[in-house]
Amino acid sequence: MERLFSLIQRFPKFVLLLVTALTATSVWYGQHHFKMNADLSSLVKQQGTWVDELDHLNQTFPDSGNVTLLVTGADPAVLKSSISDIANALNDQSLVHHVFVHK
Repeated sequence: MERLFSLIQRFPKFVLLLVTALTATSVWYGQHHFKMNADLSSLVKQQGTWVDELDHLNQTFPDSGNVTLLVTGADPAVLKSSISDIANALNDQSLVHHVFVHK
């Protein structure tokens, strides 16, 4: 350990240059190799019925900010009851600002 400190004391400019070069190289490498791609169009193929359904959903609920919940099922009576229960439960939450129900 004493050797390391004596080298740092003997060559401070070289150590500073070395640390700066390693830091710059690490930053460059990180920026080029650890990118995250959040572009949905390049991650998921933009074909199929889900695209049409998403367009219809966005037209039906144009102001749906963060979350959209779709409830489907075979029995319409059970669906209407379930939708009402879910809407009431969400309205009671302080985190949820608006609940729109489209039947």
